Amino acid sequence: MFGGLNFNATLSDVAEITMRQSPAGSSYNEEGAGIIFYQGRGEFGWRFPKRRLYTTEPKRLACEGDVLMSVRAPVGDLNVAFENCCIGRGLAAIHSETPSFALYLMRFLKPQLEAYNGEGTVFGSINGKALKSLEVALPSHNEVMQFESFAAPIDALIRSNENETRKLNNLRNYLLPKLMSGEIDVSKVDLTQLTNNHLPVRGHNVPNCYWKEPLWKPSLIVFCRRCRTCLIRHSSNIWPKYSESRCCQLRKHQRRRIC
Repeated sequence: MFGGLNFNATLSDVAEITMRQSPAGSSYNEEGAGIIFYQGRGEFGWRFPKRRLYTTEPKRLACEGDVLMSVRAPVGDLNVAFENCCIGRGLAAIHSETPSFALYLMRFLKPQLEAYNGEGTVFGSINGKALKSLEVALPSHNEVMQFESFAAPIDALIRSNENETRKLNNLRNYLLPKLMSGEIDVSKVDLTQLTNNHLPVRGHNVPNCYWKEPLWKPSLIVFCRRCRTCLIRHSSNIWPKYSESRCCQLRKHQRRRIC
């Protein structure tokens, strides 16, 4: 979108940069006391960092949506702050009024940041002065806002999906021990009444002669390895009409879709 631009600004012209400073080690905890603390890229995920530590004595803070950049070995790895947090000596926070533009600008600067990984006597690093003076190609304000209006809804959807995933993970972690211990009994739950399940429903291309209780156990539901069509395994036999050897040949027939 911004191809052909020359370097005409520095990173400090685009964003406010907060450099690293770790709180006292005695303030670290895993019990949730204080504010979420990210020490370095060790907590980075595919886009958002994973909660591990908290601190009761925060020094340098990052806001929700800020770009978090690794400033030590390796330099330039990126994540986005999922919530307000404290950053340690391995990170810098890049805050901008156009967070989506700032994120993708930092990704564009990855080759420049790679140069710092070869410097230093032990491992690569970058200081605040060098990061703030990093040269960037800055488009016009209208172009930046046009990009932000395009990218921000996509980033918001990614965040929404991440939020839902975290809630489901927390629910799983809460319920699984209770299920394993028998504290919660689901043996009498009718799975065919649940929404978005992969179990066949009576009358939906399922022959009445196969409508038996054992068929509704999840362990008996299998998939064709070729086209991922849902199959039902009864005892040790797959229905002959929907066997793997013929499944892909029956793709054009609606009757093959049994769930």
